[in-house]
Amino acid sequence: MAWFNDGIFLRKAALAERLERPMSELAGHCALVWNEPERLDRLLADTLPLLPHCRMLYALNNAGVQVSANVSPEGTDSSRRGQDLSARPYLAGSLPYRGFGLSRPYTGRNGISPCVTALQAIHSATGPLGFVAADFDVKDLPPAPVTAALHNDWHQYRGDPAIRETVFQQRRVPSAMDEHLDTVVTLFDLLIREHGVFHCKLHLSSSRAVLWLHDDPYHYRLHTLAELIDPMMCLPYPKRPYPEEATLAPDLVRPVLEQFKALRRADETIYLRSASLNIMNGLVRLTFSCDGSHYLPAEEFLRREVSFWFS
Repeated sequence: MAWFNDGIFLRKAALAERLERPMSELAGHCALVWNEPERLDRLLADTLPLLPHCRMLYALNNAGVQVSANVSPEGTDSSRRGQDLSARPYLAGSLPYRGFGLSRPYTGRNGISPCVTALQAIHSATGPLGFVAADFDVKDLPPAPVTAALHNDWHQYRGDPAIRETVFQQRRVPSAMDEHLDTVVTLFDLLIREHGVFHCKLHLSSSRAVLWLHDDPYHYRLHTLAELIDPMMCLPYPKRPYPEEATLAPDLVRPVLEQFKALRRADETIYLRSASLNIMNGLVRLTFSCDGSHYLPAEEFLRREVSFWFS
């Protein structure tokens, strides 16, 4: 997904921006003491506090053999000097022999925590000597701005193969919600536009619904059909203006819900089992009887005729 890849890129870019200057300066100093292991270790130890969240700092030659100790916030471990690191994931592929580079995330040696490694090339007057390496846990990378990373792309996911293989052997059995769908659509339109509901999920086949409130987003409300058709349903949800930060226009809420209803009733074999709408990111989610799911922008959803989903 584009937003996922962009989010990784932005977090790595933020880390690279912090590291390039201090790592470049460190490489220059390392070149001067390259053949003096104890002085090299002290230099790395003195530099470690300048690299926030760095869990390990060390130097290695062009063959991937470590020439320094492991320097970490816990101390200096000289027993690691001389170990062969050439098979480590961050040394695979293209290396930054002329400058700075940041690896792709990989699984650390503990097999649990994903990490990235920053590599800075070290040069002397006679040529390249190796690299200084700094390891970071992915969880400690600088955060990326969420709004800059999110993109509302259309995604389709196949469901359970067992359900897909038998889909043409089944027929839609009308649910209790089907009998009251007009009432439910009218209620949800009201709750979203005037009562602070920003995300709703309709379980059409099992006659229940889940709601999330703008003023209490960490707790969801589960409602049975009996509650959804109760004339007093709106009373527990105080009146609230439509959120200014919502990306879906309020006049499109009812058309989206009406389209849900149409997809539920359009075909007796391929039919909508559940659907959700989030007005903050403007996304619609659809799950059909074949167990396939779609996530797409509400505006794109409304541009599609009902026949599109069954062609």
